[in-house]
Amino acid sequence: MRLTIYIKDYFLVMISTRKSIKNLSAKIKLKAKNEYIFDFTDIVFISRSFADEFLKFMKSANIKWQFKNTNSNVKAMLDAVKKSHEFEKNTYNYVAITRFNNKTELNKFLTTI
Repeated sequence: MRLTIYIKDYFLVMISTRKSIKNLSAKIKLKAKNEYIFDFTDIVFISRSFADEFLKFMKSANIKWQFKNTNSNVKAMLDAVKKSHEFEKNTYNYVAITRFNNKTELNKFLTTI
């Protein structure tokens, strides 16, 4: 079943806090078997913190979802946060750094390799 949730029914035209998601999640109960469309009609701005919490909330709810009627500001913020979430998944290789006070210490180290 596809359900549309109109964000303007829960918020003013500007959404700027992480706490807003707690208020939203208390008001709507999401079921894993449903697909949700979050309609951002008349929402002119969302903060990065709201977008971050909103996307985390969607992922933790384990539901199918999509956004609809996002203006350029809202879309840009959601895209930026999505991109930062993808960046966090990258793995990094850490290299140990050894410092030497003089050439003698360096030479001793090199002879052990």
